[in-house]
Amino acid sequence: DLLTANQSVAAFTTERWCDLSLRMLVPPSDVIGATASRGIKERALTAVRVLAPGCQRLVNEEEGEAAVPWGLEEVRSVRSEWNREGSDDGLDSVYRRELLQLVDGVLEVLQ
Repeated sequence: DLLTANQSVAAFTTERWCDLSLRMLVPPSDVIGATASRGIKERALTAVRVLAPGCQRLVNEEEGEAAVPWGLEEVRSVRSEWNREGSDDGLDSVYRRELLQLVDGVLEVLQ
């Protein structure tokens, strides 16, 4: 039997996977460096976007309807970090715009 895409995602939508995807949004930049940290956050955002519906459902089943949807605060924090045009973070404007578009796509799924 082949799993459907939804069944595959559901198999990874456990509390541990949900927590891990959010933890990856806050890697230890002081240890691994800003560039590696940014790459980890990009991959984590992709995971959060895919897992969001299942993780939100899981959290709501366990804890009841959350005042703030699962992952929303963490993703907003990443957006705030990347939305610092003119800061000395080494991002060029095109890459910064791509990162912000990625975050905004995840925010759409979460809200």
